Amino acid sequence: MGITELILEMYNYSNNSYNIDVLRINNIDVGELAWFPYQLDITDFVWKGENKIEISLTNSLRNLLGELHYVPVLPGGWGQKFSGRAYDGPDWLEKRKNGTVKSWSDDYFFKPLGIEGAASIICMKNK
Repeated sequence: MGITELILEMYNYSNNSYNIDVLRINNIDVGELAWFPYQLDITDFVWKGENKIEISLTNSLRNLLGELHYVPVLPGGWGQKFSGRAYDGPDWLEKRKNGTVKSWSDDYFFKPLGIEGAASIICMKNK
């Protein structure tokens, strides 16, 4: 009764603005984690004992081209697309001109890049 399959699974992955561009195990390209369910079979790339796992992240263009001045005012607001009109009302542009708008700032709001949550390796065994 031995292990027949090892699956790398990422949690809290879908709310982020990055993709795992390259997953390498023991200096071998294993694959990408870009779509749900964010799992990858790593069985053929690990061996008994210590293994080296490398994760390379690629972020979206949000911090370069995105909504840099929208204040993340709502819970989970980083992933939401909204205009000032939706949050501040139809007169949001006038409020922006007079400095009373809540959803816009002259400051920059960059989305952090990194892995949130946990990763786990699921071991499947023969019965």
